[in-house]
Amino acid sequence: MFDFSAYPLWLLVTLFVVGGLLVWFAGTRLARLADAIAERTGVGRAFIGALLLGGLTSLPEVATSVTSTLVGNVRLAVNNILGGVAMQVALLAIADAAVRDVTLSIASNLAVIRLQAALLILALIFVAMGIVVGEPAGWSVGPWSMGLFAASAAAFYAIRKIKTPDDGATSDSGADSDETSPSTAPQSSQPRHLVLKTVVAGLVVLVAGAVVGLAGDALGRRTGLGSSFVGVLLVALTTSLPELSTTVEAARLGRYQMAFSNVLGTNFFDIALIFVIDLLWREGPALDEVGRFSTVAALLGAALTGIYLLTFATGRRRRVLRVGTDSLFVLLVYVGGMFLLYWIRGS
Repeated sequence: MFDFSAYPLWLLVTLFVVGGLLVWFAGTRLARLADAIAERTGVGRAFIGALLLGGLTSLPEVATSVTSTLVGNVRLAVNNILGGVAMQVALLAIADAAVRDVTLSIASNLAVIRLQAALLILALIFVAMGIVVGEPAGWSVGPWSMGLFAASAAAFYAIRKIKTPDDGATSDSGADSDETSPSTAPQSSQPRHLVLKTVVAGLVVLVAGAVVGLAGDALGRRTGLGSSFVGVLLVALTTSLPELSTTVEAARLGRYQMAFSNVLGTNFFDIALIFVIDLLWREGPALDEVGRFSTVAALLGAALTGIYLLTFATGRRRRVLRVGTDSLFVLLVYVGGMFLLYWIRGS
């Protein structure tokens, strides 16, 4: 039932479009529900964005990567993850257009966001090192993937524990933090109603996102692009729809920390998923099954995140075409990276 390749083209397109619309609607609801949960619990929106939104919006990647591994396409599984990481960072550039008067990166320039970006870059570098160096002989589950899982868990612990003077007050740029702006989240007299609605929206994201990913994979295979490039571009695009909808909605609501943390948190979940793929893949360590293509994909994600980290350090505020110059540069580097990956696809 996981093989969509036998479906007629019209049905694949229909599943892709309908699933994408459902994911967009549910993702938009998730952003508002997460905002309400953060306000009621008193937990920082950066942590809620990383853990709750990041976890829920990573469900399509989980479904698609696990399914791909079970049907024997571990390259697609790994490249879906690495392509999703790069694409989700690029999605921040789209969300930047929803921010008024200031760039998204400047509005999100808090210590907890800088920490997440730095840790994500390190994790992606470790992914690239694991691919290049390889896993020790005789290991069915490699120490590199175990280390990546442990590093992702440690990152969430560090995000939760960090306390900064500007968190909940104002950002480094002087812009009002999203912690203090008025709530536009849906009101509910019962906290359990928020939890129930969040679970329902998460299930919609999981099911519809998995359908979109599988339909996108089937459509991509008919183009002859190869599973590596299909995984890093088309399937990554389709499974990133929840991040796009939640991030844009969070930015539109003025929840800038949540927008950034949603993307970075999802990426930590995705990197930890490499360990799950390793557990399911019976032919040896998963990172040994991929090569130069996946290494470049991992480093592309690190480079895109590094561009935003540089902006956090310099504090530049220029906007071009309604987005920050950093977001514009991120989009250009991402497009260039896709051309490079297309050129080396299959390697």
